[in-house]
Amino acid sequence: ADNDIGAVCAALMRTGFSVQVVRDADFLTLQQRLADFADAAAEASSVIIYYAGHGFEYSGQNFIVPVGAPIRTSRNDIDLQYVSLDSLVQQVVPDTAFGLLFIDACRTPDPIVTLLDPDPRAADGVVSTVGLLTIKQGAVLYSTARGRPAFDDAPVGSPTSPFAAALTRSIATPGI
Repeated sequence: ADNDIGAVCAALMRTGFSVQVVRDADFLTLQQRLADFADAAAEASSVIIYYAGHGFEYSGQNFIVPVGAPIRTSRNDIDLQYVSLDSLVQQVVPDTAFGLLFIDACRTPDPIVTLLDPDPRAADGVVSTVGLLTIKQGAVLYSTARGRPAFDDAPVGSPTSPFAAALTRSIATPGI
């Protein structure tokens, strides 16, 4: 993911975007950096978020997994250990801005996080793979289909994954 992040950020900077990079952040650091990003993007007409890492869905919300977060948790601790992608979008993408999200994460049936206290009868169900996000105006692009792994290994001769390589080639296309 490090090479992918570097390549995508460099491509965005070449197109004139101001870039903020957060790598390997724990929960509290990630929360602070997102608050900083929200402040910086408050007047933006467009906001791009590129996320490379692990994620999961629970109770209709998608979460990203910060560094150091446990792989086993209780239902009550999810919001205290993982960052909701849905809330992240609401926090950092102003209502009048165009939001563009690139989610570079596996969406396999076996989620990265396991609930210690699942309740299959409850309306919120069990942990599953990253689902679909909704945003007010914009688009969400995934590196893979639901139920499929992301091809995060760089092919021979490439420093980046296929998704990051395609993104860096396409992001500078005029009018996009």
